Amino acid sequence: MKIDINVNGYLPVSITLCPIEAKIAPTETETANAACMDRTENLTANSAEITSTAFHGGQFAFSFLGDTYTAKNETDRFVKILGLLADLAPDKLPALSEHLLGSTRRTIATRPSLVYLKKQQYGRAHKIAPGWYVDTNMDTNRKHWLIKKISNFMGLEFGRDIVLF
Repeated sequence: MKIDINVNGYLPVSITLCPIEAKIAPTETETANAACMDRTENLTANSAEITSTAFHGGQFAFSFLGDTYTAKNETDRFVKILGLLADLAPDKLPALSEHLLGSTRRTIATRPSLVYLKKQQYGRAHKIAPGWYVDTNMDTNRKHWLIKKISNFMGLEFGRDIVLF
């Protein structure tokens, strides 16, 4: 059975469900699951065609420069992506921090206490590189928006170089 899903306006996805009957022996079930999971799904993000050939077990997966990663939740995925970007171009972090500076908080700062400029008790900072922290106290839409913005700042294309599954 094939279904189309559109979650909160993000990433329209076509998924093929593979039914498995209870009477199939475990080794046959594993074979059937593997065959189902290896099928290619066509995804669309920002008009870029994306291909996923792996089932990620409900985890928050993403692709970074062709390598696929998983995360335990949206915040973990956000922190991992920014960590990979920081590893790719650590010299751009000071300029990126200034580029993302808001009136009440910094998205990226050199100390956790600098993430929130006015009310530090609201800050949730996670380390992305030695001496660099990222604010994670935001909703999923803002995290996705920031990933796109930071990707562009770093010279990468969201939907090609960085893909969210």
